[in-house]
Formats: sequence, structure tokens, C-alpha cells
Amino acid sequence: MNLEKNVNYFITDFCSKVKSDSADSLRKLFLYNYDAGAAYNELMYNDIIEYFHTKVMPHKIEVYNAGVELLQTQGLSNFLSNNEKHKFELRLLTHDFSKLSINESIGYSTFNFETGENRDDFDLAWHHHKMNNDHHPEHWFNVGKDGGTKVLEMPTICLFEMIADWIGAGRTYGNTIDDWLPKNIDRFTFHPKTAKKLSLMLKPIGFSPVVNSNKIQLKPTS
Repeated sequence: MNLEKNVNYFITDFCSKVKSDSADSLRKLFLYNYDAGAAYNELMYNDIIEYFHTKVMPHKIEVYNAGVELLQTQGLSNFLSNNEKHKFELRLLTHDFSKLSINESIGYSTFNFETGENRDDFDLAWHHHKMNNDHHPEHWFNVGKDGGTKVLEMPTICLFEMIADWIGAGRTYGNTIDDWLPKNIDRFTFHPKTAKKLSLMLKPIGFSPVVNSNKIQLKPTS
């Protein structure tokens, strides 16, 4: 069985749900960048299709909606120029495209988050995802030959998509950003300039950040 037809259908369905007329362009863009043409056995194929429609689709829709809301948030939208806002809108359409590829769809759809079964496939998929999606902070670690890392500065447009991703994930999986972010943001390491800019971007959506070099701590404002 081949996934390409289902990827095409998925993109068309997603564009319909977010009222975008970009389906043809997005299909071409996906096929230019990723591979969906591998053959699968029936059981794996069914797992992947279910994953597309129960996990990826709801998440993409919520991230798109969250991103649109961020562009309308007073005190936040001015972080992007008009040209960057247009680019950000395109990024919302292509968000997590790589999850439809053979590089990620197997690892994500077959991993058991409770037992850890198929962990190796998931680790490879997650690594591919981080390396191909610059809205993840881990994308901005430059790894040297000795395994040491240097943190690079994240562009503002990537921070916008990261925040939209956090909000969208919470809406999809039942854990709001108000609850999740204060408990988890200090696990991320940022470039000091990124940490400072991100702290300013979080204030208009209700947080009181405290920056300590490349780390952020916060709690929701009352």
C-alpha cells in the first residue's frame, strides 16, 4: 500500500477545514521536500492513517487557529513585520508537514507511549522532526564532533510558531498552555537573546517570565 494518495487527501481535507485555497501548492511543496511513496504492510498502513486523522489533523488545525489568534494579540503582533506575518501564515499551513513523511509516520504511529515499545523507531522519527522543524528549540543546537553543543539564536518567526505549537498541543491533548508551560519551560535551554525576546513575547498572553541567562521560569498572571 502506498501513502501518497492519503497524504494528498489529508492536505486537501486540512485546507478545507482551515478555509485555505492552497491545497495544490501545499501538495507540491510536500512532495518536493518529503517522501510518502514507500510501501507498507496493511497493519502498519492502517496505524499510520489513523495517526494522520486522530493526531496530526486535530493538532494542525489547533496550531493554525492558535497562530491566527497570536497575530491578532495586542502587544504581540508587532514583533513581526507585515512580510513576516505573511510568511508566518504559510508556516501555519505547513506546520508539522514532516509527520506525514515515511521518516516520521512509522515511528510516531507505532510507538507506545505507555510501554515504550518501538522506542528506537520513535527516537529516529523525533530526531528527524526536530531537524526539519525549526520551531523546536532543539533544532537550534549546533553539535560539534565531540558531542558538545552550542545554542544558536532562534528567529522571531520560529518563536511565534513555537508558541502556537504549545497552545495547539494543549488544546489537542487536553492540557492548556497555562498549566503546561510553567511546569516545563525551564527544561528548555535557549540562546540568551532568544530567552529575553521570548520572555517579552509571553507577557501579552498572560505570563510573568523571569529570565536567567538561557533559562526562563514563569507563572501565569492572576
